[in-house]
Amino acid sequence: MKINEQCRCGSSLESKYISHLIDFGSSVLVIRNVPALVCSRCGYKLFDDVVAENLEKMEIDFKKRNDLIEVTNYKEVA
Repeated sequence: MKINEQCRCGSSLESKYISHLIDFGSSVLVIRNVPALVCSRCGYKLFDDVVAENLEKMEIDFKKRNDLIEVTNYKEVA
């Protein structure tokens, strides 16, 4: 991921670690310390391909367990 890429709104993207929340309606998965590029104006989040694949795997694993809520640390799982 390149630092300071342009967002679709025209503002700059900054490299940060964020908490990513996935709400399934009846359950919630929170993944902390996820590396992302975040727009300083609109808050748009961009993940590189590896991070996106890891988040997808974490989501699939969470759904298989049928848990109601989970808070996990990306750095410990990915």
